[in-house]
Amino acid sequence: MWDALSLYGGITVLVASLFTLQMAWKRQNKAKAVVGNRDWVGKFMLKHKKWFPLALREVKAGTKESDWILWVFPIPLTLAEDEIDILSASRKEYCVPTAEEGIALILDEVFHKDLVEIMQALQHHGNPQRVFTSSIDRTMFRMSIDYLIGILGENPEVLLQDQRLQDLLVFWRDQTA
Repeated sequence: MWDALSLYGGITVLVASLFTLQMAWKRQNKAKAVVGNRDWVGKFMLKHKKWFPLALREVKAGTKESDWILWVFPIPLTLAEDEIDILSASRKEYCVPTAEEGIALILDEVFHKDLVEIMQALQHHGNPQRVFTSSIDRTMFRMSIDYLIGILGENPEVLLQDQRLQDLLVFWRDQTA
């Protein structure tokens, strides 16, 4: 009888230890995912900060001449893979990989401010049909608008930050329909 109780106690300790290890592993992986989100947003924002001043100048001039659309108007990776076959692998790595990263991007102060600014510039200095001369750019612009509206619709706390962003997104969605 003593041996059976010892065996039962040993198994209980082993199961508890395995459970503790499993929980620690899950916490570690969750922490890695959060770091991954920050890494992706940081990487995206490096490109965004590099290309945004040129993008704003070109929109204000009324014609997009450079290759910056992906770093100003992001699209989700799922759409890039399904809808746009011409994006190279290096470009696809700048597409938004998950909803969490999309939310983090919109909550980034610099990106948020820049997005509002360039959309207001579009409103004052032209329209997507004239500014975006290639059909690919117009398609990516529309996909980005739809994607960003979807993020805002699913995450009302983001809207509390700035109603102007939603108003501009809805305006451009309606204009490009």
